Amino acid sequence: YTAGEVFRVPVWIIILCSVIMSVGTAFGGGRIIRTVGSDMVHLSPADGFSADLGGAICLFIASFLGIPVSTTHAKTTAVMGAGKKSPDSLRIIIRMFAAWILTFPVCFILTYIVVKISMYF
Repeated sequence: YTAGEVFRVPVWIIILCSVIMSVGTAFGGGRIIRTVGSDMVHLSPADGFSADLGGAICLFIASFLGIPVSTTHAKTTAVMGAGKKSPDSLRIIIRMFAAWILTFPVCFILTYIVVKISMYF
């Protein structure tokens, strides 16, 4: 694309991403909800409201300022801050942060490999 040209994402890419994200949520969503909502912290209704409000405010401010933010990271860290920690919560939190840190380099490497393979077709 050149300067001034409008960038458009093809509809098939939007649909493909939506389907892939839905499948990922369907297969892994329950485990994530159980880990964050039960294993990592325990939330009372007031804690849940506080976490939801805090995460929403964070996301609103970031969106208003045009800062790209992961909704998952914002909401999960809000839950971490609001909930009562379980005995195993530190171990779970460390594993979760490690997964978040490793996500970008692993995605970069996988994407690089897929692009190189697709260039042969």
